[in-house]
Amino acid sequence: MRFYTIVFPLFFATVLTSGVALLPGEITLTGDAGFVTGIIGVISLLPGFYIASLAAVATFGGEHMDETMPAPAPEVFIKTAQTEGPEELTRRMFLSYLFGYLAITSLLLVAICFVVGICAPAIGAVITGHWPIHAATINNCLEVSLVFCLSFVMGSILVTTLHGTYYLMERIFQPN
Repeated sequence: MRFYTIVFPLFFATVLTSGVALLPGEITLTGDAGFVTGIIGVISLLPGFYIASLAAVATFGGEHMDETMPAPAPEVFIKTAQTEGPEELTRRMFLSYLFGYLAITSLLLVAICFVVGICAPAIGAVITGHWPIHAATINNCLEVSLVFCLSFVMGSILVTTLHGTYYLMERIFQPN
C-alpha cells in the first residue's frame, strides 16, 4: 500500500505543479479564479461525503463486513486493558479507518485553503516590505511550493478514495 500512498500522489503533485509553473504569467492563488478558491469549491463537498460513507460502513448489516480481510490482512497495533499487540483488520475496520482518514484529511485541506485564502495577501505584503528586491521570486517560490503541497494532499485523497471504493465494491459485487 505504501507505493500507492506515496508515489501516485507525488506523481500527481509533480505533474500538476509543473503544469501550473510552466504556464505563462503569474500563478493566481486567491480571488475568483485562484487555485486555492478552486480547491475549496471542489473539496468542500468531500468531508460530508466521507462522513456519510463512514457512517454507512460502520452500520452496514452484512456479516461479511466483520470477517478478517484476505491474506495478507492489514494489521494495526491495538492496546486495550485486556490485550496488546497487532490485530488483523476486518473489512469494516479497514473501511472505517480509511473513510475516517479521508474525512479528516479533506476537512484539514478545506481549512488550510481558507487560511491561505485569508492570509496570502498579508504574507505577500510582509515579503514585499522586508525583501522588496526579491519579493517576486520569493512569492513565486512560495506559490509553487503551496501548489505542490496542496496537490500532494489532493492526490492522496484521490488515491485513497479509489482504494476504498475498490475494496468496498470488491466485497459487495463478489460472487458467492
